[in-house]
Amino acid sequence: MWGLFRSFWHWNRTLTGVTKFAAQIVKLFEWFGNLASFFGQLVWRAVTPPYEFRELLHQFDSIGAMSLPLVAIAGAATGVVLSLETHDSLARFGAKSMLPSVIVFSILKESGPVITGLVVSGRVGAGIGAELGSMKVSEQIDAMEASAVDPYRYLVATRVLACVMMLPLLTLAADFSGVLMGWGCQ
Repeated sequence: MWGLFRSFWHWNRTLTGVTKFAAQIVKLFEWFGNLASFFGQLVWRAVTPPYEFRELLHQFDSIGAMSLPLVAIAGAATGVVLSLETHDSLARFGAKSMLPSVIVFSILKESGPVITGLVVSGRVGAGIGAELGSMKVSEQIDAMEASAVDPYRYLVATRVLACVMMLPLLTLAADFSGVLMGWGCQ
């Protein structure tokens, strides 16, 4: 009898583990479904009128102009470090004349976009998260819905479009300052 009880207990424990695993898989699919639904609503609100041009311009300023000094400093620091670290290696092999092209290609293709993405995602992502979180807690988003203002169109679409449009321009600024400072340190 005790053996039968032990085998039933072990089978029940295994079934519980399988059930927990299945529940985690279901949660994963629910998360991806919610993400796809959110993305679909975002795209729909971004391409259909009415458009929130004033809020979009405000987000251009908030995301682009306010991030420009930080992105330029990060790009300049990357250019300086790349120039100082590469100079000795190229001089050892007699290829010092290749330093400008190494700096330009490495910053334009690799470092500039990565550094810009990291800096902007850190600065802007934290700001947007804090802003929308405080709006949710203080029930401002619910008040927008009650006032017939679409939160996806006003809050989400404008911020995502501003990020998508500003990131290439900020990358150009980081590339420019990185190349300029890299050449200046030769």
